[in-house]
Amino acid sequence: MKLDKSFAGNWFAKYEHNCKHDIAESYVTALTMDELMNLSGNSEELKKQLLTMKLGYSDRFGLEELRQALSDIYGDSITKDNIITGHGGVGANQIAYSSVFEPGDNMICILPTYQQLKTLPKLIGYEVREYWLRPENNYDIEYDVIRDMMDEKTKIISLTNPNNPSGRLFSRNELEKLAEVAKERDAYVLCDEIYMCIPHMDAYPQVSMAEIYEKGMSSCSMSKTFSLPGLRIGWVVADANLVKEMVEYRHYYTMEMGKVDEFLASIAIKNRDKIIGRNRAVIDENLRQVEEWINGNPLLSFRRPDMGSVAIIKYDLPVDSVEFCRTLVEETGFLIMPGYAFGMEGHFRIGLVSPPEITKEAIETITKHMRRYEK
Repeated sequence: MKLDKSFAGNWFAKYEHNCKHDIAESYVTALTMDELMNLSGNSEELKKQLLTMKLGYSDRFGLEELRQALSDIYGDSITKDNIITGHGGVGANQIAYSSVFEPGDNMICILPTYQQLKTLPKLIGYEVREYWLRPENNYDIEYDVIRDMMDEKTKIISLTNPNNPSGRLFSRNELEKLAEVAKERDAYVLCDEIYMCIPHMDAYPQVSMAEIYEKGMSSCSMSKTFSLPGLRIGWVVADANLVKEMVEYRHYYTMEMGKVDEFLASIAIKNRDKIIGRNRAVIDENLRQVEEWINGNPLLSFRRPDMGSVAIIKYDLPVDSVEFCRTLVEETGFLIMPGYAFGMEGHFRIGLVSPPEITKEAIETITKHMRRYEK
């Protein structure tokens, strides 16, 4: 079939290595190997383990030590047997979609979201039906609308939580309502939770779909929250019997994951509170700056994100988002993401992950850039 090319992927490929500052990125500066090892307080022993490790295949479902550590993130109902690793978040979603697919199936994709979540199932064979959250409705889910979109061949409802790009976090109550809608058609719910664990207020607890629905699947990776995108380790949490089915598909996609990558990921997960604390300090300060900027600029508006490391910003200017962002990066060196990438024209997305002094400079630069388009 004809592939819908990845706008965001090609945008990054064109500009991220040729810009002054990448404000489009969504993870705080990646950890170095030394930084990761030192988090443990036992770096010499870990380095010894790494250097003496036999570089054979990893475990069938993923390194047991890593899966055990990952299970501690979730509630008591989740054990290592509910977890399988994949090649990043992309690979995790790939095995989740594939493991339940049958010819003729359709699915509901809750948008806006990043392109992979809706394009990947098309490549597998799903008919993808798009349900759009509305900014003017607080990005709330309209359950009756989704119910009316479903039929006897609807296999999955997919979404991101918190939503990417808005940062809207769906509560336990909202997820339970969505699960009830899915249950009416015996459908699964795949919830991509890649921005988990970074709330902007302590009053925003997150619950995973796999914890509250027997046909819930939760995916995540080391990339965003844990600042380790180079490890290419993701995972899916699901019913233990479904996980056994997923591993059969993973054999054909990637076999086992890299043993070194999974070992390093296990160190990070065991020390996740230190990594999250490091990252949250940067993100919270950047969000404070961005919120102050938007409140003081009548041409800008946004819904303050509940969780995550990105913000989608609406602008009131007579220029499309690709042109606005293209001229910004080519003339000033500051890279941001056009709202077009998410089906949200008249918006741009920025990451909240740069050093705060760079965010300050970016705000000043974007503000000056806006003047050339003012009516």
